[in-house]
Amino acid sequence: MDQNPLRQNADDITITNLRRLIQVQTDLRDQAERRAHEAILIFQDLLQTLAPEESERIARSGTSIESMPLSQLADLLKARSRQLVSDVARFQRPQIENAEEIIARAYTQNSFLRGELKRVQDQLDQMTVENNHLRSENEAYKKSKSKSVENGQETRVNRVNQEPVTQPRAVGSEGEQSWMQVWRNSKHFDQDSKAIVLLGKTGLSRRPEIEVELGKVLEVGENSGTQPRVIRRLEKEWGMVSIQKPFQTRGASSGGSHPDLIVLTDRGKYAYRTLMGTDVVPSEFERLRPSHVSAEHTLLNIEVADFLRQEGYTIMTEVPVIELAQGGKFIPDIVAEKGNEVYFIEVERGTSKDTKARQAKWLNFYTASAGQIYVFCDNLECMCGIRKELLDALGAHRASFSLTNMAQLKNGERGKDGSIWLDRRRGHAPQARHEPE
Repeated sequence: MDQNPLRQNADDITITNLRRLIQVQTDLRDQAERRAHEAILIFQDLLQTLAPEESERIARSGTSIESMPLSQLADLLKARSRQLVSDVARFQRPQIENAEEIIARAYTQNSFLRGELKRVQDQLDQMTVENNHLRSENEAYKKSKSKSVENGQETRVNRVNQEPVTQPRAVGSEGEQSWMQVWRNSKHFDQDSKAIVLLGKTGLSRRPEIEVELGKVLEVGENSGTQPRVIRRLEKEWGMVSIQKPFQTRGASSGGSHPDLIVLTDRGKYAYRTLMGTDVVPSEFERLRPSHVSAEHTLLNIEVADFLRQEGYTIMTEVPVIELAQGGKFIPDIVAEKGNEVYFIEVERGTSKDTKARQAKWLNFYTASAGQIYVFCDNLECMCGIRKELLDALGAHRASFSLTNMAQLKNGERGKDGSIWLDRRRGHAPQARHEPE
C-alpha cells in the first residue's frame, strides 16, 4: 500500500494547524498590545488627575509620560493612592473622635442624671412618709385641742423643736444648761463663740484650713497665735472640741504632713444649737469616712475636692449610685462638673490591692463612664501603678485615660496642654495615643 498520499495529507493538516496557531498568537499579541496601550493611556490620565505635581515634575525633567514604562506608572499611582488614603483618614479621624467624645459625654451625663433621679426619688419617698406622719400628728393635735376646749380647759401642748428654728435663741434663754451661762460671761466668749459657729456652719475639720478661716473671721493674721489659743481654750477649758489624729503616719504620701482634725464634741454641738438654733453641718471628715477604706483615703478625697474647686470645678455633695446594665453598681469617689461636662473621678493611694477586684472595678468604671476614665493619685509612683492596672484591665476596650497626682500638682506641675491631667491616653488602649506628663 502506497503511503505517500497519506503522509502528504498529514503534512498538509499540520501546516494548516500551525498557520492557525500563528494567527491566534498574532491576534492575542495584537490584543495585548492594544490593551497595554489603553492601560498606559489610562494610567497617564490618572497620574495627571491624581498627581498633577508629579506630572509637571516629570515634564520639567524632559521625560515624556508617554515614554514611561507601565510598571513605573503603576508604582507612581500606588504611592499617590496610599497618600490619598492617608490624607482622608487623617481628615476623618478628628471628626470620628469628636463624635465619640460627644457620645461619651452624653453617656456620662445620662448615668449621672439617672443616679440623681434615683436619689431625688428616694428623698421624695422619705418626705412623703414624714408628711403623712406629720398629718397624723396634726390630726391628733386638733382632736386633743377640740376636746380640751369642750371641757373648758385648754391643753398645754409642748411643741418645742417640732418645727425648725430659724432664729438664734435669746441670750440666757430659759432651760439653757448652767455651764452655757458661765461661758457666755467669760472673757473670751466673743472669739470662742465665733470659732464654734465656724466649725458648726462649715463642717471644716482640718486644723490648717480652720485656722485660716478663723483668722478671717477674727480679723487677725495667720501668725498672730490667736487661732491656736482659741482652739486650745475650747478643747482644754470648755471641752467643746476634740483634737483627733486618726492617721497611721505623720507624713502624707501626697506630700507634707497629715493635719490634726478638730471635731465638735457633744457639748460643742449643743453650744452651736443654742447660739444658732439649728443643728451643726456634719464634719467633712465624719461625713466621708464611712465611704472610704481608711482615714488616709478619706483625707485624700477631701484634698482632691478642694483642689478641683480651686480649678473651677463644682463638686457634687451627693454622689449618685450608678446601676450598671450587666448588673452591679458603680459609685465614683468624686463627681465634678465644669461647664457642661460631668466627670466621674476615682481617688487612689499606692497601697497593695486585690488584682481581680481591681480589674472588676476598672471595668465597671469603664461601663459607667462610657470609657472616660479620670483618676487622682497621691503621688507619681501610684499613678504609674494605676496606669499599668488600667492597661491590663482595659487593654481590649476603647478607653481614654486621664491621670494625675497630688504630689506633683502641689509643686505646680501641669500637663503638656496646661491642664491638671499629667498623663493622658486617648482612643484605643494599649496602643492608644499617649500624652505623657
